[in-house]
Order: sequence, then C-alpha cells, then structure tokens
Amino acid sequence: MSFLTTLAFSQKDGGVIQIKPVEARGVVIGTLEGMDDIAILQISSADTAKADFDIENKEILCTFKFGTGPTTGDPKLPGVQKNDTIKMELWGRRKHSHEPWDYQVFRYWIVKEKPSSEAGEKPQK
Repeated sequence: MSFLTTLAFSQKDGGVIQIKPVEARGVVIGTLEGMDDIAILQISSADTAKADFDIENKEILCTFKFGTGPTTGDPKLPGVQKNDTIKMELWGRRKHSHEPWDYQVFRYWIVKEKPSSEAGEKPQK
C-alpha cells in the first residue's frame, strides 16, 4: 500500500518530473471574464524558500487546475470570487529565463476571517 503526499507530477518532453507545490496565502483580485480557470491574485505570503520564484507581496495571473468555479467531485472545492482570502498550494514554471512565469493552483481553501472588534470595544476575557 502506498501513501500519497503533497507531491505532484507533470510530464515534460515525454518524461515525468516531480512538482513541489508552494504554500501561499492571498486575496482574489478577480476572475477573468469568459475564462473559468484563471484569476488574478494578490499574494500576501508564500513559502518560496525552495522555489525558483518569489511571489510574496505581488499580483500574479494564475490558472486553477480544477477551475475557479465550485466543484462537487474529487476534490470538492467551493469556487473563488473577488475579495476571497485563500490559502493555496501552487507552483510556477517557465521554459526560458526571458519568459514570464506560469503559475498554477492545485488546491485551495477559503480563509474565513474572524470578525474584528468594533472601534473602542474591548475584547471579552
């Protein structure tokens, strides 16, 4: 019996390469009209220490592997909308150093923001 981890695989030139997704957090700026799998994200934090790219505090154009709409299959995803805060696993690639990066989200979770205390109100103890 084998166990799956958070590794993914991709084909490149007839071979298979291992992909190590990066964990990141950001806000959906918007989805592209007429496209069901592309969104613009404002990345607030990303664990890119072992990646070839740095996306922290940047806006990126990103493809969603399973689309930006809700899915009912496996994986079951809620879909993303403008102003959603999401936590995600993504990876980036480019064929040549002079080309722009191509980013793809594999999995994501909607982050529910905790309501903040109203101005002047003291938090309960």
